[in-house]
Amino acid sequence: MVRRHLHCHCFGVESDISTDSLYPSLTFNAIYEPLPGSRLGGLFKSHWPGYRKWFLREGESKRPSYLKSRRMLSNHIPELEGTYDSILELIDGSDFQARCLALYCPTPFFSGCSQAVWSRAPLALIRNYDYAPQLCDGMILFSVPGTVPV
Repeated sequence: MVRRHLHCHCFGVESDISTDSLYPSLTFNAIYEPLPGSRLGGLFKSHWPGYRKWFLREGESKRPSYLKSRRMLSNHIPELEGTYDSILELIDGSDFQARCLALYCPTPFFSGCSQAVWSRAPLALIRNYDYAPQLCDGMILFSVPGTVPV
């Protein structure tokens, strides 16, 4: 039987996990950055062309304005305003980027994962993706927007 390996690089620790040939090989990377910083900024900038293409797929007129997006963010999740502002400053955010990051009335998409949260120490989030492996970006981000680690 052909054996494959899942290579994982998390918080500076690398490991290989054997899988059987039914599973593709994926690489996961993790970023530990409690406050938005250069690693998150670099990650966003590297993915922005794809985000922009998705965000404008139906045309710019279908997306809400910056002012409307910002107002909805303020009305519905004000605890994230500081984090939102920090990220926009970090990436020198454009109008499109600000509108996209607010995630108010985004281009429709399907979410295909289930998750379980272990809330006792040590905290854990387990996600199961129901998509083809090539659609997984392989990125795990640890941050603390406001006062709650995620």
